[in-house]
Amino acid sequence: MDKPTVQDIFHHFYPAYLDQYSPSPVQAKVAHNIMNCKTGAYGANVCVCEDCGFIQIHYNSCRNRCCPMCQAVPKEMWMDARRDFFMMPYTMQPLPQSAN
Repeated sequence: MDKPTVQDIFHHFYPAYLDQYSPSPVQAKVAHNIMNCKTGAYGANVCVCEDCGFIQIHYNSCRNRCCPMCQAVPKEMWMDARRDFFMMPYTMQPLPQSAN
């Protein structure tokens, strides 16, 4: 694992975690979703090129709000919509003594 993903970490460590702890149903569902996201467990879409016949398979995501693979694009879209706000220049002004 050169750059492990969150999914890789769950696959590697979650079984040992279950030996020691009992996650709540919500936590278990999130872990299950993260481990199965984009693996074919939730189905797939097959695209076939009409010219050359090349087949490309796109695995469906879990769409869980806690899944980093599912939320990466919405997070970037959210950041892009607010980039002007985050990039605004600002200056620090000391408060007057009467504000203390």
